[in-house]
Amino acid sequence: MVGGACGAAVASIMNVYATANGVTGIFGFLITTDSIVGYLLTFVVASAVAFGLSWILFKDPAEETAQGAPATPAPAAEEVPAVETKPEANYDDNCVYSPLKGKAVLMADVPDETFASDVLGVGAAVDPTEGKVVAPADGEVSTLFDTHHAIGLTLDNGMEMLIHVGINTVELNGEGYEAHVSEGDKVVRGQTLITFDIPLIKSKGFPVITPVIITNPDDYTDIHKAADGDVGYLDKLIETAKQ
Repeated sequence: MVGGACGAAVASIMNVYATANGVTGIFGFLITTDSIVGYLLTFVVASAVAFGLSWILFKDPAEETAQGAPATPAPAAEEVPAVETKPEANYDDNCVYSPLKGKAVLMADVPDETFASDVLGVGAAVDPTEGKVVAPADGEVSTLFDTHHAIGLTLDNGMEMLIHVGINTVELNGEGYEAHVSEGDKVVRGQTLITFDIPLIKSKGFPVITPVIITNPDDYTDIHKAADGDVGYLDKLIETAKQ
């Protein structure tokens, strides 16, 4: 903006004007033939000032983090224990298995109208007791938010799913969260996807209750919570019936 302002000042001083209607930029030389030197100086000054200020003021975010106070670290990937996979004989494509350990909650009881009213999809929620999200089934990471508070999955059985850790936790800008996968990764049932710091998130005033949402509910005739009370990793959380 400052570079553009300086360029505009030069254009005014040099009495740069167009002889016809048209675009600016490089093609603007075609309609500023009466003041082409001033138009060229406008370019040079605007570019030089913008480049100089950017060179002086820019700081790499990584350098700023290194120079400032260190961010609160999330659990390191190597410290995350593996989840024991349930026997495949007990696996049912018409069920969603819990990606968290905690207490199963009806979506209607989630303290957020967007989730409670099924605007984003249909499912259930878990109030977690451990700060870890695992893959409920084999599939692919279709979406991973930059703040790592939410992840979208496309499972091999065709189900599309969103796991949103906490309510309004996007406002934390990733503090207390760590992703162990990337967008586009293939994942297997029980694989750790995200770890998060429950005490930290709660200390910031955010609930950690986590909606587990089927985002393509039109492919199913019935979706309902299958569990009551406590659930462990890969316990049945939601039952469905396909169209």
